[in-house]
Amino acid sequence: MSRGPPLRPLILAWGCTLDGKEEGDFQQLLHTLAELKKRGQRVRTLTIDPLRTPWNSPLACDTFRSGAAP
Repeated sequence: MSRGPPLRPLILAWGCTLDGKEEGDFQQLLHTLAELKKRGQRVRTLTIDPLRTPWNSPLACDTFRSGAAP
């Protein structure tokens, strides 16, 4: 089974949405994501669970938790 070329991770992180409101300028981020998609790059969005999420609840795909361990 051929695996193809090794993956090269690229992390882009800026801007945020807090309580449903965008903080910062998302235009550069949206432009960069569109360029990556146009070039055939896989774009994946990771979401930080809000602190109100119970620590032991199931973790959704592409979601992670941050903070002190329970």
